[in-house]
Amino acid sequence: DADRLLIDMYSPATDHTLWLSRALADKFAMIGTPGLVIGRTVVIGNVDDKTLNRIVEMEKTIPEICS
Repeated sequence: DADRLLIDMYSPATDHTLWLSRALADKFAMIGTPGLVIGRTVVIGNVDDKTLNRIVEMEKTIPEICS
């Protein structure tokens, strides 16, 4: 739907989402894609499902500093 695409592309919500994503990428020094932040772990580059699941499980075992 080309009309919907144009509406979404120029919406304030899209601008905000892109701005926020860029700010987070800068904060974590991500210079490319893909990039993920999982708990306290920053993953830059492609990661397979097995590794992704292992990181998630590891992060679940780390106690939170703040609640």
